[in-house]
Amino acid sequence: MKAVKIISGIALFLFLVSFLFIQPVDTTPYFETAYYQNTRAALDSLQKLHSLSEGNLQVGFSRTTLIPQFVSDSEPQQVNQFTEIPLAGYGNRKGAKTSKIHDSLFVKCVALQVQNEPVFLVALDLLIVPQEIRIEVTHRLKEKYGIGREQLYLSATHSHSSLGGWGEGFVAESFAGPFNARVREWITTQVTNAILAARENLSPARWGFDSFHAPAFVRNRLVGEKGRVNDIFDFLYFEKENGEKALIGFYSAHATVLSGQNMQCSADYPGYWQRAIEAKVPGSTALFFAGSVGSHRPAGEGQRFLPGRKYRQCIG
Repeated sequence: MKAVKIISGIALFLFLVSFLFIQPVDTTPYFETAYYQNTRAALDSLQKLHSLSEGNLQVGFSRTTLIPQFVSDSEPQQVNQFTEIPLAGYGNRKGAKTSKIHDSLFVKCVALQVQNEPVFLVALDLLIVPQEIRIEVTHRLKEKYGIGREQLYLSATHSHSSLGGWGEGFVAESFAGPFNARVREWITTQVTNAILAARENLSPARWGFDSFHAPAFVRNRLVGEKGRVNDIFDFLYFEKENGEKALIGFYSAHATVLSGQNMQCSADYPGYWQRAIEAKVPGSTALFFAGSVGSHRPAGEGQRFLPGRKYRQCIG
């Protein structure tokens, strides 16, 4: 009898909890929701910060390294020196650190200017652009150089095998490893330097854009073949009068060719793609901006680097 009362009490407790905290699924179309309307209003308000400029286009290219210098000293002396760094992207790494590098990591920038009004397209070989880094970069550029937030377009390649340690708090440290203030400072400095270098590199140029379908390299990771995918690869092309070239690619597959078992710093398939373009066009600069990603995974995942080379050979 006593056991029945205990079970009944537990059942009643669970029922009350479910009544208080479980809600029905909201099937309201997303474009009718408040968050969608608020987001669109915020995006539309940005148009007030820009005015249409007509004139000759000037373009500048730059890159700064994000390859850490690993040293054996217990207390590294330089801001880019570390004994080891966690990788960001997978919770199953559990904050594990590495001192191994498989391929190069960069911050790359394309500066565009018409009538002395520059804007900057910046791509980082990182999982994301951490908010704290964005805020500090914006502060430094505004305070010393008069470059405003509305002039900056920051993106990441979304590699799940690049540098971690840049975020504080439970969520950030769960997938990017223990916070290291020196990592954040170094990345902030490299982003700032890339933007300033691109501004100094400005010269007359022309530009174009195009796209093509690349269905062989992306899958719907939620419902497989039943789901839709965005398989379009978009790109912007810039060519200076002096012959220098740059290309920015946009694609929606997660940069997860490498799994959480990988413990080498890597830009994943976006890095392979960038190197392929730069090899085909010597002296060029290739940038990669992650697309919508979301439910999209790459076609070909694993621990080794062979699938990434396929992206380099085919999409490149």
